Amino acid sequence: GESYRWMRGAGAHMYRSTGDIFDCFVSFRDIAKSQFDFLYASGPNCFNDMDMLTVGMNGAGNVGAGGCTWDEYVMQFSLWCFCGVPLMLGCDLRNLPEDYRNLLLNKNLISLNQDAECRPPVLVTQRYENRSFLRQLENGGYAVGFFNLDDKTQYTDFFFEDAGIPVSSGYCMNLQDVMTGEEIKGLSDHFSLAFPSRSCRIFFGELVRM
Repeated sequence: GESYRWMRGAGAHMYRSTGDIFDCFVSFRDIAKSQFDFLYASGPNCFNDMDMLTVGMNGAGNVGAGGCTWDEYVMQFSLWCFCGVPLMLGCDLRNLPEDYRNLLLNKNLISLNQDAECRPPVLVTQRYENRSFLRQLENGGYAVGFFNLDDKTQYTDFFFEDAGIPVSSGYCMNLQDVMTGEEIKGLSDHFSLAFPSRSCRIFFGELVRM
C-alpha cells in the first residue's frame, strides 16, 4: 500500500497507485481525487500510473461500465495530461472516430503532459466538487486547470493570493485556453469560471507586470 511513499527509492520508473479503472465518470473521478494529494511523488524517472485511459471506449471492452459522455472523456484526458501521468489507451485505435483522435493528438495537452520537469499541480481553490490548480512549467510559464467534478453547473474559483501571487506582488496573469486559443488578459486577485457539470478548462498562463 501507499506505493507513492517508497517506489522511487526502490528504483521503479513507474508505479501503479490506484485500483482498476472502469469506463465511467465516477471511476476516473474517484481515481483522480485519490491522487491529487500524492502527485508530489510523481516526476521524472518515477511516474505515478493512475491506470489506463478509457477515452474512446464508449462502454466496450473488458472495463465496460456504460461509457462516458464526450465532455467526460475530454475531462479524463485533460486531467491525466494536467497531472503529468502516463498516457496509455484502452480503446481500439483502429476504429477511433476523428473527434477522439483530435483530442488524443492535441499538441497543447500533450506538451503539458510531456513537460520535462513534470512538476505536480498545486491545489489553489476547492469549492464543493470544483477545483482549480496551478502547475509551473519548464519554460517558466504556468498551466491553470479548472475542473468541475460536480453533477451540476458550478463556479470554480482561482484566488491569486492562494497561488502565491497577491496583488501586492505587482504581477497579473494572462491566460490562453489550450483547446480554443481564447485569451484572457490582466487577471489578478480573483478569477471565477462557471461551466457545465463534469467538464473542465485548462489554460497556459504567463505572469506579467501590472
